[in-house]
Amino acid sequence: QIHSEGRHAVYQEISEILRAVCETHKLPIAQTWLPCLHNGSGNEEILVADTTPAAAAASDHISLFTRDAPFYVSDPRFVGFHHACADHSLDQGQGVAGKAFASNKPCFISDVKNYLIEEYPLVHHARYFKLGGAVAIRLRSSITGAEDYVLEFFMPAEIDSAGGAALLTSISATMQRASRSLRALSAEELRHE
Repeated sequence: QIHSEGRHAVYQEISEILRAVCETHKLPIAQTWLPCLHNGSGNEEILVADTTPAAAAASDHISLFTRDAPFYVSDPRFVGFHHACADHSLDQGQGVAGKAFASNKPCFISDVKNYLIEEYPLVHHARYFKLGGAVAIRLRSSITGAEDYVLEFFMPAEIDSAGGAALLTSISATMQRASRSLRALSAEELRHE
């Protein structure tokens, strides 16, 4: 995986955003998921975050990984959950991060422990660590061009839809204040890729 100066700057920015959101909203853990294009030759992966149709056409499928990506743990009891996530990938549509990536819309779930294993392969880890609600947002940086990032935030307890909508609005506002180059993608951008 090639780490350019631009990607390093984006990772620093994401780290600051994850910390700001967790500290402001008293969240125990946040992590970044990166798109990964698989080229179909067994275990070999092309580790790039460019998921434009041209790049995606050359791959078998896109999955998400969090290994070596920015994360923030405000409560050390949850560091094991991040390590478990780093050992696995998610397919598009799996878990809150996979849904945010696939839909290009902020995604909220009131309790990740309610997922079925097929919907979220990491659900047994979420249950073990007693995580609750979660929010994920797909972003793109003006520094790295077509590279996308999915930021995922976990709550320590279940949260209802009204509380989740309010939290999503608050998290978005905190992210906008802390962000310099990251922004949500528009549907128009995705259509023109």
